[in-house]
Amino acid sequence: MDMEQVIYNGPYKATFASLSNHSTPEWYKDAKFGIALNYGIYSMVGYGSKGYGGNYYTDTYLDRIYKESTKGEYFIKHWGEDFEKDDFIQYFTAEGIHADRFIKQFKSAGAKYFVQFNMHRSTGMLLWNSSFTYRDAVDMKPHRDLAGEFVHACRKYGLPYGFYLNLEDSEYPLLSDKGQIQIREWTFLDENQKAINGSFETTHPYDTETYARRLQGKVPVYDYVNDYLLPVSKEFIDKYEPDYLWFDGGWRRPSWYYRSHEIVAYYYNKFEGKKEVMINARMGKELYGKLGDVIISEGGQFDNHDELSIWEEARPIGKNFAYDWQEHDGNVMSSKDLLHMFIRIVAQGGNLLLIVAPDGKGIIPDYQLNRLNTMGEWLKTNGEAIYGTRQTPWVCEETILGQNVFYTQSKDGKFTYAISLKQHGDELILSKVRAKPDTEIKLLGFEKSISWNNLPWGLTLKLPEEVQNKQVLANAYAWVYRFEAMEERKKTPTIQAE
Repeated sequence: MDMEQVIYNGPYKATFASLSNHSTPEWYKDAKFGIALNYGIYSMVGYGSKGYGGNYYTDTYLDRIYKESTKGEYFIKHWGEDFEKDDFIQYFTAEGIHADRFIKQFKSAGAKYFVQFNMHRSTGMLLWNSSFTYRDAVDMKPHRDLAGEFVHACRKYGLPYGFYLNLEDSEYPLLSDKGQIQIREWTFLDENQKAINGSFETTHPYDTETYARRLQGKVPVYDYVNDYLLPVSKEFIDKYEPDYLWFDGGWRRPSWYYRSHEIVAYYYNKFEGKKEVMINARMGKELYGKLGDVIISEGGQFDNHDELSIWEEARPIGKNFAYDWQEHDGNVMSSKDLLHMFIRIVAQGGNLLLIVAPDGKGIIPDYQLNRLNTMGEWLKTNGEAIYGTRQTPWVCEETILGQNVFYTQSKDGKFTYAISLKQHGDELILSKVRAKPDTEIKLLGFEKSISWNNLPWGLTLKLPEEVQNKQVLANAYAWVYRFEAMEERKKTPTIQAE
């Protein structure tokens, strides 16, 4: 059934008002932790320059080298003056990519959903077998349906599957009415520029010498959106039935240009009554953060906020959103810092989408695996304070003794979880909560109950010697106390910088 007919027959129409009625799935609200795999041709380069929010974007480097008058000293030094973007394709073997093993590892790390970068604008390579281009991972190297492999593994291990859908392509060949080829660019438009015929297209002439090794496999079309973007989007939705559409790249042009309302309306209607699906709020320039099931924070854009909205922090382990050969165990977030960041995000009502970045062969570096293992071990003991929880009215506190404590609560409101990021001394003092009379306070992972006292200004917990001396939970990095809290202590959230 075509897109228009599905939208016409379904409850969701391609309008802001109609799509606003969609609810964020409960599975997502409960999940708290997802992992995204960012792997593509750019992973073989492993180099990027500083960009948005102080982060580094290796996945856009192969696009940026053509924005300068020369390819740049770094590129020429490592690959030569005559090397072009498409010359990397012959080495794109993905030999280290093993979907079944990766998804098992991610699930063991505690992830509750998975997102795969399948359609990145910087290379234009699709990671599935597409009927609308030859520039895909089946027709070209590695000659594998990488998307299909991960969809299958996610279904096998019960993880919702997210599809990273970049609305843009850095350079795409367009046919004119006279059959001539023009190159459509993803570029900023001047504020006073209405673009060509009001279409928001920016084009320039094609010449074989320049583009022969930059556009291999791309099929020229008359209209980028109608003849390429919509068909490949519908193709993936129909073929793989993703649980999450993760939009990107659309902040330079409005949503009506991309017809993203129609993509979303089709997607919602196709699965209405069958399963809960969702999108992020990145449908186009004027809708960023305004329409979708979750707001995206990238590199701390919204981190350390106290809003009760549904949001997701997309964050790499290092600074780079894809593989960076210069990153190693000593210059990225430690396991402890990563865990503390995760706890802070969840306490503030967010999910963490942690980006894993394999190298050019598809091998995940050890420093990334080590941090995933730490997350998994901590969540095995303390996941009760994370999964299925909701934000508390008081969020966190800097206690009298200087111990950072963040709070979550079970979604039925019965239990409160105080998550202490520091553990020392014989007493934990909390000033924003008091426990209900006769409640039992438990330290997750420790069998004995914790002695406690309510005071007029808060709650004190007496820590057993085994905990003080780190005879138990020695490498926990964070300690979780569960109890039933009195409602009277609710206060305005206060976020303390670390």
